[in-house]
Amino acid sequence: MKKEVEYVFGINSIWNDEQYYTFSSFRSGFFNMYHRVFFNLYTMVMIAIDAFGKNAHDPEASKEERKLLISFHFWVTIVWMVAVITNRPYRCLSTNLMYILGMGGFT
Repeated sequence: MKKEVEYVFGINSIWNDEQYYTFSSFRSGFFNMYHRVFFNLYTMVMIAIDAFGKNAHDPEASKEERKLLISFHFWVTIVWMVAVITNRPYRCLSTNLMYILGMGGFT
């Protein structure tokens, strides 16, 4: 926020030159501050589910194993979407809506 204020008052242009505006688009708060870390953990969980479970496209996998794998993906994504909806990591409403719609399309 300090760099943004310096830019607005013409004290310093590093906010514009060094692209600090990409950092200032996040809201404050624990979840929002570490949103990218949590997103990376979410991604690793999704990869681990695929790596350690039988692939849904594997012809040797039973129907129950495929359902279980799909259910894990679905519920992990739903939990992540609820966390994003309740905490809204970005300041701009349209950015949050695009993010939620993108995650909804992923499921």
